[in-house]
Amino acid sequence: IDEFQDTDPVQFRIFLKILGDLSKQSQKLFVVGDPKQSIYLFRDADVTLFKQTQELIKNDLGGKIIPLDINFRSTPQIIGLVNYLFSGLLADNSKPWEFGYDQLEVSESRKKHIGSVELLLCPIEIDKHEENKKEAEMVARKIQSMITNEKKKIYWDEDEKQIDVPVEVKYGDVAILLQRRKNLHYYEWALRKYAIPYHVHAGLGYFERQEVIDLSNIVKFLENELDDVALYGILRSPYFGISDTLLYRSAKSGSGSLWWRIKQYAGDLKDPSLTIAIELLENWLEHAHREPVTDLLRRIIRDSGIYAVYGSMPEGKSLIANMEKFLEIARSSQKRGFMSLTEFVSELVILIDEAQREGEAQVGLEKDNNVKIMTVHASKGLEFPIVVVPDMIARAGSNNSYILIDEKYGIGIKAPDPDDNYQLKDTFIKKLINHDLKDKTLSEKKRLFYVAATRAKDHLVLCSVKPKQLNKSFEDGKNWIEWAVSGLELEETDITNGVKNIEFPPGSSTIIPVKITDDPMSITARIQDEAPTLIEIPKGIDKKVDLPDELTPIEVPEQEHVFTASEIGTYLGCPLKYYQVYMVGRPKRDVTVSAIGESARTKGLIIHEIFQGKDPEFVVKKYGIDDPEKARSYKDHYQTFLFSDMMKDVIEEYKEIPFRARINGMLFSGNIDRLVKKKDGSWIVIDYKTGEIQPDKMKEKIKEYSIQLLIYEKAASQIVGTAVRSYVYFTQINEFQERSGDESEILEKVSNIVGKINNKVFKYPDCETCTRQYTDYKLIGNCPGL
Repeated sequence: IDEFQDTDPVQFRIFLKILGDLSKQSQKLFVVGDPKQSIYLFRDADVTLFKQTQELIKNDLGGKIIPLDINFRSTPQIIGLVNYLFSGLLADNSKPWEFGYDQLEVSESRKKHIGSVELLLCPIEIDKHEENKKEAEMVARKIQSMITNEKKKIYWDEDEKQIDVPVEVKYGDVAILLQRRKNLHYYEWALRKYAIPYHVHAGLGYFERQEVIDLSNIVKFLENELDDVALYGILRSPYFGISDTLLYRSAKSGSGSLWWRIKQYAGDLKDPSLTIAIELLENWLEHAHREPVTDLLRRIIRDSGIYAVYGSMPEGKSLIANMEKFLEIARSSQKRGFMSLTEFVSELVILIDEAQREGEAQVGLEKDNNVKIMTVHASKGLEFPIVVVPDMIARAGSNNSYILIDEKYGIGIKAPDPDDNYQLKDTFIKKLINHDLKDKTLSEKKRLFYVAATRAKDHLVLCSVKPKQLNKSFEDGKNWIEWAVSGLELEETDITNGVKNIEFPPGSSTIIPVKITDDPMSITARIQDEAPTLIEIPKGIDKKVDLPDELTPIEVPEQEHVFTASEIGTYLGCPLKYYQVYMVGRPKRDVTVSAIGESARTKGLIIHEIFQGKDPEFVVKKYGIDDPEKARSYKDHYQTFLFSDMMKDVIEEYKEIPFRARINGMLFSGNIDRLVKKKDGSWIVIDYKTGEIQPDKMKEKIKEYSIQLLIYEKAASQIVGTAVRSYVYFTQINEFQERSGDESEILEKVSNIVGKINNKVFKYPDCETCTRQYTDYKLIGNCPGL
């Protein structure tokens, strides 16, 4: 069993089941591992099992322990420092999760190689943000200096094979190992400032990038308009740039969801920035559940012009690459089968929760000459010629979980305390588990430091904000820098002198110099802004370039228009309105005024959501109606529908199905309210109509909906692979009505309208005398054709 130090209790029991009765045949267990490298407590790895298994093999099975103490990776300077520090830091072995320290030996092949160890101490700043920036900048200066000024040497060729004659180091030989992802953006900022190419390793940062968070917030809001946090994030983002002051005033202007309040406030204030934001969001909301997720994302990017915004920024290529990666995630999800926006958001939440599995999108390749950035956990098992370990002042986080589970103690929870007004307090078991967990976490933090330091092959650079005290003991220390300062017995005079010479082994003549720098500006480096490169034209080449009198423009094929049923209906009703809405881009309605109370539009939205199966009380509150009776009334509407004759023998049903289908050569997209399969195998499309209607007007109305219904039929038949019928369900009178009209005549009419739109014909003969104006979201005046 390899990497045994990372075993968890469940895995251990599986191993024992596989092994069977070891007392009968003990020559079948071979365990390999290094308890000093057990760093996966957060994954339930239990290093105490390593000690138990050691004892099992040695004492019960008559086996033996073979120490692998020769290090073939690192130079004598790095091995000497590691032994010097960790022989004290990891000396204790009194607890089940402690093992003492066995010193490493330098391999014969590395004994004559010259490496280095350095300590960078950044000055303390009052502002923590500035302090983090200064430390990150110190790291960037050091990396640039090692490459361009110091010309550090390493003993590895381009294929990572060891060589005897050292070569100069490149950026691709350097790795920055982080304890935590929290401060990643500071190091990215600093590396960009000094024009240092870098690659963020898989496991770091992608879903924590601001541009990814912003796009995630947009899709979360479009899936759920009640997500106030997502909406705040969208409005403050580069997509809209709404100020905190304006958002605060909007939020305080009324009651209900933030979306509701902002629309009301924008209607009263007529602020152009809010109005534009609301118009765009309303437009995206209309398409959110009616087209594939990738199409929706492309629409968002196109309508917002966000690529133009990002393109003007220094890191624009990286930002746009991350956006394209987001689109690729959506495409990959859809390749597995149909995926609604709700399903995509659910998958996105899981991806964000498991963010350590995703790396930032890269413009170049990982094997290019880039500094590598990763967590120490991700670096385990890897090695690099130069390792930089920053942010050493970070402390171990506390565990605030309500439930803790331990193999020894059982389950510990927070429970209401009747003696203290039922405040939640830790049970005795949870306190016991917590006590051990704090000790285990601190021990693992020491081992994590060991893993970080031993990734270096030739040069090791440790970096931290300077600690306030230099005289702390190992026992008093809580972070890497305090342990390092204690282990080195560092004093102010050492910092002033710029070096700490350590003797290891003690009493020998072997001196390891640890160079110390406490002034970032003493490190030679240059800020390198991107600038145009001057291209020198070689001699003998004519500098004059003959250009034609006229340059022929590149022909870019126009993207095929994707139509919707409502688009065709709008043109059929009034080409002028079609032109204003679909060509000019004016909104169909006043998006800044919410439908307060139960307007026809609000009723329609509520019914559509409840017919998706959402909780009626939740839905009506979303639209500002705090009335349980209304919620019950809408629920009764839905129950009436479910128990109708149409639905009695349904054996399969699908709700809110977005589609894109080619019908008679025309490309359509839309959203089917409901698709059901009956016991007899027939398929039926059901489209809800929520407006008021008299029963004697149904046949007349159904003619108006014939185009929409036929498009839905054709799309659904492509989905299920057989003919489909369609019905309108008039929710107010609980009546179903099947589509009427001749199919070929309807398709001919649709084809005729599509032809006119493609040819940019936006008028009928009667329109020549039309004088109507599109004002306040409607046409003013009389239609001459009517």
